[in-house]
Amino acid sequence: MKWLRIFILVVVISILMPSGIVLAASPSVDDVKVYTDYYETDDWLIVATYNISGGNFSNCTNTSCFRPPAYTWYIQLVDSTGTALTTNKLEQSGMRPFGISVSAATAAGYTFGGNYSVKIYGNYGATPNASRGLVATDWRGEVSAGELKEWVRQQAQIMEDYDGVDYITTVDTYDEVLTIDGGSIFNRGIPQLKTYIPSVFQVTTYSYPLGYVPSNGSTSYADNLYNDWDVTLGPEVSGALTTAAPYFGFTSGRMVGALLTIMGFLSLAIIEKSVAFMVILGGVMIGVFPMATVVMLVFVLAVVLIRSLFWSST
Repeated sequence: MKWLRIFILVVVISILMPSGIVLAASPSVDDVKVYTDYYETDDWLIVATYNISGGNFSNCTNTSCFRPPAYTWYIQLVDSTGTALTTNKLEQSGMRPFGISVSAATAAGYTFGGNYSVKIYGNYGATPNASRGLVATDWRGEVSAGELKEWVRQQAQIMEDYDGVDYITTVDTYDEVLTIDGGSIFNRGIPQLKTYIPSVFQVTTYSYPLGYVPSNGSTSYADNLYNDWDVTLGPEVSGALTTAAPYFGFTSGRMVGALLTIMGFLSLAIIEKSVAFMVILGGVMIGVFPMATVVMLVFVLAVVLIRSLFWSST
């Protein structure tokens, strides 16, 4: 009975406790910086690096990762009285970046360099939380000064060491930039970062200069076959066609070859009832197919024609 009770207890616990949930024991806000003039003049962009080691997210994209709605995380800008001025839902777990945007109209009511904090908290249990107060060196000024780029590179390196994944790399003429994995993390965490600061992202396309020297000679193999048809067919065949030309009312053996080709295709078109052959015939008549090339097919056509007449009608 003792083992039965233990078994029942384990079953009950496994049913009531959502699988896959690992609670973040010690969340933290590791770094915060404030920049201005991001979207518009005099607005604020508050960037923060936080760490939620458990990854308790209700919108976890991994199908094997169960996150009930109660297990969500938020990040806030908090004033000196503890009042939350902004609240945003976090969408990434682990050590990740986030950007809190404050419009110019709203920021006008705040004090740049004032007593503010950035706080994260989990919406479950005893509401685990962590915060970091802004100090004088966290207020960095305009985005155009370039320090936001440096902050992104620095934080990407820290996250790279933490996760053991390449989030930043060095490319020619672009110094250090985010890789595809790093770019996904930062562009997701900081709104429109790739749009407003594209130079920090890895170059995905590059145009290689190709030297081109135009050729003054003939580049058409088909044209060479047509112009040198007597050489292509050989002196015996071309000579026989030239000799037969007067009997057909032609002055050129080339015209005899054209006539034989047309007759061959027409015969096959009638016997095989093939639209394809009619298309080829039309191409020959309007000059799409080089004459010398199709003349060489006459011999093959003759074999097919004989087979069609004497062996099969299909």
